[in-house]
Amino acid sequence: MATKTKWTPEMVSRLHELRDRNWTVLEIAQEMGLPFEVVQGRINRERSGKLEIVDVPQPDTPPFSATEFPEQELTEELLTKAEAAAIADFIEFYIFDAIRKDPEADNIFWLVGIVRALDKLCAYSGYKLGSGPESEETEE
Repeated sequence: MATKTKWTPEMVSRLHELRDRNWTVLEIAQEMGLPFEVVQGRINRERSGKLEIVDVPQPDTPPFSATEFPEQELTEELLTKAEAAAIADFIEFYIFDAIRKDPEADNIFWLVGIVRALDKLCAYSGYKLGSGPESEETEE
């Protein structure tokens, strides 16, 4: 019978830190010196609710809000409308390929964040899904 892995608080913290950095399960297992199955099992148990998940992002809370960095004042736009449209266009055309090609792309919070960001990019830039940015549309 295989030995059961005892997860210390430090190990759990390191696991969450690496997951937050979007490391794959294989990369985490190699970094932590654990078998792939042990790391995958821990992640699956956390997702299924059998273990407490620490620091799950709330749906309406962006990961880097202005309140986290109050000393920084924005002196210029983070993105121009053209930049926002370009990112929205990129997401629209490549998100499904990225998910299909990455067997570890199974984090619903990540996908929800991408969709919310896409919605905000479209609203800000005027990008219309399926038609490209408004600045590229021609009037007939």
